[in-house]
Amino acid sequence: MNLEKILAYQEQDLALRRLELKIEKSKDYAIAEKAKEKFLSLGNLAKRTQKAAGVLYDNYKKLEIYINSISSKIDELEKILEKDLSDQGLEKVDEQIKKIQSNLNTLEKELNKFPKNIDETIRKNEQARKEGANMRNVFNEAKKRFDALKKEVGPKIEEYKAKLAELAKGIDKELFAKYQSLRKDKVLPAFVKAVDGNRCGGCMMQQSIAAVQKLREKGIIECESCRRVIYFGE
Repeated sequence: MNLEKILAYQEQDLALRRLELKIEKSKDYAIAEKAKEKFLSLGNLAKRTQKAAGVLYDNYKKLEIYINSISSKIDELEKILEKDLSDQGLEKVDEQIKKIQSNLNTLEKELNKFPKNIDETIRKNEQARKEGANMRNVFNEAKKRFDALKKEVGPKIEEYKAKLAELAKGIDKELFAKYQSLRKDKVLPAFVKAVDGNRCGGCMMQQSIAAVQKLREKGIIECESCRRVIYFGE
């Protein structure tokens, strides 16, 4: 079987694949993607902490108002104590004051925690924004380098694709389908010479006696291990 055309196609396609890998495995691409992911994560954190700080502040003000109202209630009860009441009345009012005062002390402790919590939330927000700005710069710089690489390699890739489109026109459909299937699975090179007459030139696996006999008769076989097409060649 004449493999000249498919081998010529493969030669050009391997050159194309090397350029594609240059882009796919670019360190700048990886840096840009990681920075983008981190930036988005920090952006979400900044939004959450900003919202949380607002909620904390609102709750702080509400609690402050409530505490003031309780303090006023205590003042009112203390004025009642100053009046000439029966012992039973005085005892009842005194119990109310103690109960309210106890609640007031608990609420004031909670109120005192708010400034610290608010400050900590604001600190996290500011840190997230600062780190986010840094990640934006990292992303922009990496993307700039990556775009420069694509600009350099892109025209060459298009040139190879044009050549391949022309070469594909004269290739046996069955062979071409086999090649495309292997390329899709990233098994390249797809067509390889036999090594020592009985080994795959790709994975170097020795073929069975029956497979070697078929190779001698038909000129090509599928590797029993990696599925590459093995052929005899000079």
